[in-house]
Amino acid sequence: MQMSSVRKINCRICLEEDNESNLISPCECRGSLQFVHTRCLQQWFDVMHTRVTNTLIIKLCQICKTQYELEDYGMKPYTEWTLPQPLSDDWEDQLDFKCALFWLVFMSRITYIHYLWKSYAYNCMLSTSFSGKMYYIWLLSFCINFAYYSTVIYAVIKRWKEINSIYVWKSKGTKKNN
Repeated sequence: MQMSSVRKINCRICLEEDNESNLISPCECRGSLQFVHTRCLQQWFDVMHTRVTNTLIIKLCQICKTQYELEDYGMKPYTEWTLPQPLSDDWEDQLDFKCALFWLVFMSRITYIHYLWKSYAYNCMLSTSFSGKMYYIWLLSFCINFAYYSTVIYAVIKRWKEINSIYVWKSKGTKKNN
């Protein structure tokens, strides 16, 4: 009777014993915390990701603080996409998200009106808001709002793209031969 040369190791998340070939080592942790199933790591990340309150999704090991390496395989199929969502559950982020959507619709409408009825829109703007100091206040307000809500929309789109992308966790223990 021959003993198998395949080493059995426990996954640090589900604690199931498995072959070393079915587990990855995604960070600098060593010992019993070194190996994990990719499905367990993804499920853990999905659960932890829903509690993240900052705008960027940081993929760090919570134990050794090493950044995970991911390989991007493009976007998920169209039928699996989710809608863009606020950056967190905080009321400020919820309000920013709704105001940014309103701002996007407002700017689209202004652009559309300006494109179709350029001379009419120009005359209306001249007669109402472009008189004296009011014009400069309006212009300053417009520029500040445009800059702020552009950053909010950019962060929401970046997060939406990251959520709807397909990633594969890389193992730090395996080296590619070139």
